[in-house]
Amino acid sequence: MTVFARSCGVLSANMYLVSDDCGNAVVIDPIDAKILDAQLQSTSLSLKAILLTHGHFDHASALRELTERYGVPSYIGE
Repeated sequence: MTVFARSCGVLSANMYLVSDDCGNAVVIDPIDAKILDAQLQSTSLSLKAILLTHGHFDHASALRELTERYGVPSYIGE
């Protein structure tokens, strides 16, 4: 497992890209689509899902863009 962490966005929230050894990845708290796209491309990872720790804008600002671009499901707890 590999974890890429980056603080970004207007409130410098943390975004994580977690991948397995097969090239599958999930993003946790998608804040910046450009940063995520670049990381996925440079590592040849395939995004499989989006996970949200909570629904505040600073943790989900790239959710719609990434969901539409990659066609992946998103998940959030109650």
